[in-house]
Formats: sequence, C-alpha cells, structure tokens
Amino acid sequence: MQGRLLKSGNSCLLSSAHHRNVPVPARVASQPPRCALHGRGTSLFPLSKPSPLATCASQEDGPPPEQPQTAPAVPQAAAAAAPPAPTGPVGVKIIPALQAIAVGLAIRFLAPIPEGITPQGWSLLSIFTSTILGLILDPLPVGAWALIAVTVTLATNTLTFAQAFSAMTNEVIWLIVVSFFFAKGFEKTGLGERLANLFVRALGKSSLGLAVGLNVAECLLAPAMPSTSARAVLIGMSGQLNNLGVIKAFAGTVGGALATFNMGWLPVFGILHAAFFVLHYMFASQTAHVGALYSAFCAMMLSAGVPPVLAAMTLAYSVNLFGSITHYASGQAAVFYGSGFMSLQEVFKLGALNGLLAMILWGGLGMPVWKMLGWW
Repeated sequence: MQGRLLKSGNSCLLSSAHHRNVPVPARVASQPPRCALHGRGTSLFPLSKPSPLATCASQEDGPPPEQPQTAPAVPQAAAAAAPPAPTGPVGVKIIPALQAIAVGLAIRFLAPIPEGITPQGWSLLSIFTSTILGLILDPLPVGAWALIAVTVTLATNTLTFAQAFSAMTNEVIWLIVVSFFFAKGFEKTGLGERLANLFVRALGKSSLGLAVGLNVAECLLAPAMPSTSARAVLIGMSGQLNNLGVIKAFAGTVGGALATFNMGWLPVFGILHAAFFVLHYMFASQTAHVGALYSAFCAMMLSAGVPPVLAAMTLAYSVNLFGSITHYASGQAAVFYGSGFMSLQEVFKLGALNGLLAMILWGGLGMPVWKMLGWW
C-alpha cells in the first residue's frame, strides 16, 4: 500500500498519511507538494483525469478551506498624493484677482496721465481694464466681478450712480429685457424649433440647402429674439469712456504719433486699421464703436494720403472683423458665448486669434481685389 501511495503522488501521500497516522518517509516528506488539488506544482496525473487516490483523499479531507478575502491595501503613496481639502475662501481665486487688480492700480497710479484725458477718465480706464482682465482670468463669476467693478466706480467717485447705471435708463435696453419674455415663450412652446425644422425638412437635402434653410429660419426669427448685448456694466462703462473723451484722446495720440514719422499712406493705413481693431475691446457695441471712432479714423487716413474710397470702405469692413473678439463685442457674440460651448477664457483667446487671422487674410487678399476695383 505504501508503495502504491508513493507512485500516486507526494501530496496525496502526505494528505492520506496525515489523516490515517501513517508514517511518511523522510525522503517524501521533505519534497514539496505536487498535487494540483492540494498545492502548487504539477500532479503526476492530468487535471482532466485526477488519480483515484487523489479523489479519495479529497473526499476524506473535504473541500479545501476558502481563503478569507481581504480588501486590497491602499498604497501609502496614493494616499499621500490625495489633494488636501481647500482651506481658502470658496469660489474666489486669489491670484487671478490680485493680478487683475494690480494691473488697474498700475495704470492709475504708476502710468502718467496722457494729455487730453482727465483724472476721472483715467481712473475709469484703469477700472475698465481690471474688469476686462477679471473676465479673462475668471477670479469670480462674471456677474459678481462686474458688480464689484461698478461698486468701485461709485466708491471712488469716478462715476455717479446715474452714470454708472446709465445703460439701464436706455429704452432700448428695456425693450430687450421685454423681448426675453418672448424668447422664453419660443423656448417653452418649441415654436422656434418647429419653424427651423420645417425649413430644414424642405431644404436640408444637401449641406448647401441646410445652410440656406437655417439662415432663412434665423432671418424670420431674429426680429422676435432678444439680443443679449445688454450687459449693463460694460455698456455703461464703455459709454462713459467715450463721453469722457478717453477713446478720442487715444485716437488722437495714435494719429499724432504717425504724423511725426512721415511714413507713406500704406503703412499708416495698416497701423490705423490695427488700432481701430484693438480699440474695440473698450466697446460693448459695434454701433457705439462706429459712432465714436469711424469719422476720426477716416479723417486720419485721408490726412495721411489714403484714397478716400479705400479708407471709407475698409473701415466699414473692419467693423465685421471684431464682432466676436469678446463676449460683449456685439449682440451675436453674446449669443455665441451664451450657448455654453466655450468658456470665457476661450472666447477671448479664440476671438483674438481669429481676429488676427481675419485681418491678415482680409489685407492680403483684399488689397489686390480693391486694386482691381480701382480703389487705390
């Protein structure tokens, strides 16, 4: 019996000998178990056909005891890498807020006030610059940051209450507010979507037809839809910058500096267009921009020798290039931002990039065409 046990596998021999108190030779006991049922290693019998002795031993021993399941230990490095709980003020980004405020303070107290600008206008420009930077850096939500900005204008006596909220006294603004109720009705009833679907169904058999259908639907719905350009703080501040002569003073400074260089009309033409573009960051309306600067920049171009038709038409074209550089640049820009596909930082970054590319393409491809038209 002992000989047959030795032939059937060391592990089974060890198990059977343990339960029956059979002495096990030292040579066998010192070897590691080699049964697939009772230990690691390779059995003398295939797994598909276990040996009769192994089956017998397993029946006598009962099923192998289940190992207790323990939760995997969490590495100390992972626990140490967990971010600490926030301890600062919730919702306020201290560093971006300080950066935006520091730029405004530097403009107000470190930069010299240019000739032709009053201290009140220079203070408003510094607050306006901090407001724009705050919108880009996003230390607080847009509404909270704008409320702080208008509060600072009142606390520093930069603007009176009537001046700070002058946009709220505009009848057009309240007309826009009322139109929001109609827009909400369009949204609740699905009227706008149904009209758009009708045009898409009729004209949406191709990509060109789909574009035409969407544009036709937009033209029909646009008169009844509100413009979200009524951002009272920015509109009021940009309007007061114009009233205080800050923007016209900048335009005059640019024109005077260009006149001293005695350049030809073509470089002056490009520089004035760039200045006309960048100054729109101070406006919350394309119409206000045109009313404040169009005639002044057109006069500077004419005095530099730019052909009249080229100066008048290209400045008009330029108005369409900066309509989306910010979320307050125009009515459609506010709609694009309000759709929620872009963050405020992306609006400023992509707006500046697209504006620069548009200026390059517009100047590079437009000048030959205008030459063919005889404008210069």
